[in-house]
Amino acid sequence: MKYRTLNNDELEELETEFIRFLASNQITANDWEVLKRDEPEKVNRLIELFSDIVFDKVLAEVDYLE
Repeated sequence: MKYRTLNNDELEELETEFIRFLASNQITANDWEVLKRDEPEKVNRLIELFSDIVFDKVLAEVDYLE
């Protein structure tokens, strides 16, 4: 993990993007529910990967910091 994990509030704000991320990884809504129940460590890895993608995108758009 490069950055930090998005918190629940941040994930809720990015729900549409997260759903697209899951779909691009061929994870359906039913699959997601099963993963949350049976494989919490895989869920955490997916959220960490999504978080890194979000932060990479945000930082790529930054021109400079004051």
